[in-house]
Amino acid sequence: MTDGYGMIGLPGHSSGSISAHRLAYTLCIGAIPYGMYVLHHCDNPPCVNPAHLFLGTQLDNLHDRDSKKRNGQTKLTEDQVEEIRRRSTAGYGVQVKLAREFGMSAGQICKIVHGVTRH
Repeated sequence: MTDGYGMIGLPGHSSGSISAHRLAYTLCIGAIPYGMYVLHHCDNPPCVNPAHLFLGTQLDNLHDRDSKKRNGQTKLTEDQVEEIRRRSTAGYGVQVKLAREFGMSAGQICKIVHGVTRH
């Protein structure tokens, strides 16, 4: 998983893997034109439900973010931050589970656990 997005190994692909949501879009809806992004109506990066996916430009993605008052970071309450820190003591596997549960990347969870950021 990269920044919360599922990845699938794909021999012959330029980077050796593809984002799971991009593959789902391609298989279920059609080709993705060059330079286009596959965006999520649900704002859930690991989601691969074709009904939740749509095409857009980078600017569309930014407008979508702004219209939903997202800033690239999930805002957490103090209670949620404390819960993440308490539950994360079991190791990285738990941090990945917490990332899914709170709609964040494992990297963001790691930063919360180590006090680098609170959201």
